[in-house]
Amino acid sequence: MNHLVCLAKIPPLILPKLCWRRWGIGDLSEKRLGFTDIRAKVNLEGNVSRAELEDLVAHSNLWLPVANTLRNPVNLAVALAE
Repeated sequence: MNHLVCLAKIPPLILPKLCWRRWGIGDLSEKRLGFTDIRAKVNLEGNVSRAELEDLVAHSNLWLPVANTLRNPVNLAVALAE
């Protein structure tokens, strides 16, 4: 089984001189940030018809929490920890 995992590690900052360009946020010009498209191909095997596998993929697309988080607006709060 194949899994896609995305881990982001940000190295510690040297606080006396913050370098915002380190994360690509130093360029403040007008632009769209984030993803523009996300595509997934699903490899499934089973003793059912291809139509039944396609139905399972369609059902999963409707009910997966990650897919719905990306599809629907969510509240996001980012703050400096106490």
